[in-house]
Amino acid sequence: MPSAAIWRVNDMAAKQAALLAGLGWGRLPRHLAEPEIAAGRLVPLAVEAIESLDWSIPLPLHVAYRKNDALGSAASWMRDALVAAA
Repeated sequence: MPSAAIWRVNDMAAKQAALLAGLGWGRLPRHLAEPEIAAGRLVPLAVEAIESLDWSIPLPLHVAYRKNDALGSAASWMRDALVAAA
């Protein structure tokens, strides 16, 4: 849904607060959205029904880390899994 009034934040707590204040619609991680939905403060949207959203467009993903620091086993696994899925 194109709009000239787009709010951008770099913090999920700020985004959650903006949505709860009624400033628009957006995506939240499940662990933040579910309690608000259960309490009736947020309403889930059926985004598949929004014709202007094209879910077939790939979302670019970049893995960034310091090359001079060794990754731990969990981070190495995650990097390798993401690269393998690409």
